[in-house]
Amino acid sequence: MVCSVPRILSVLAVVLAVPGLLAAQVVESRVRADGLRTISVIGLAEQTVTPDLAVLTVGVESRGRTAMESVAANGKEMNALMDVLKENEIALEDIQTSGFSLRPLYESRKSEASPVDAPVKVVGYAIENEVTITIRDTKKVGRLLDLMVKAGVNEIENLSFSLSNRKALLRELRKQALTDSLEKAEDAATVFGMARGQPVSVQIQDLETVAQYSFAARSVKHSDNNSPRSMPVALGQEVVRVAVEVSYELKAPQ
Repeated sequence: MVCSVPRILSVLAVVLAVPGLLAAQVVESRVRADGLRTISVIGLAEQTVTPDLAVLTVGVESRGRTAMESVAANGKEMNALMDVLKENEIALEDIQTSGFSLRPLYESRKSEASPVDAPVKVVGYAIENEVTITIRDTKKVGRLLDLMVKAGVNEIENLSFSLSNRKALLRELRKQALTDSLEKAEDAATVFGMARGQPVSVQIQDLETVAQYSFAARSVKHSDNNSPRSMPVALGQEVVRVAVEVSYELKAPQ
């Protein structure tokens, strides 16, 4: 059972306006069941960065009277897409097939002369082939979209942005958040007339707000001659945040 300490050591709440992260930071002092007096604080760190990676999923749908005709047509357009990616220095390891399907196409409706129980007639086949591409130079995204559509891409599923150094950035922000918690604990301990001791427990949360530009499976028509030479793409910015909750020992000053 946790016992409260004198009123001056009960709870100090400092409210900070941090959009989308935490409505309040709580500096709390208490005495544990084992008699150890502790103070709990929340440390924060954040950095706003511009994404340097783009992940794009595109597809080619091809149709033919037979399955082999649709396969041949799709293979031709996919090879043209791969040539575009190679010419623009997209490495093979950054290209991954993410979807493939072959389905029959049926006659839209039976003729009035057909029996009610007559089987539906297959009139062709459609193939959908999707690839997910990692683009390591975000300046190429708009031009690549144009070139891929010209090569035969008629489905753009999704475009999102990310960071290549996310792991290193999070490690640095964790250090900053821990330092922030230490400084807050020292400030609070000073107000209480106490001294900050060693950390007793630590909880870390990586909180991120990711900018994303989505095409929502929009189809692209080859005959659209009014489209701009290079499709505009908004990178936006990403706010990477880390929050830590640390309990420090609270002891009498020496």
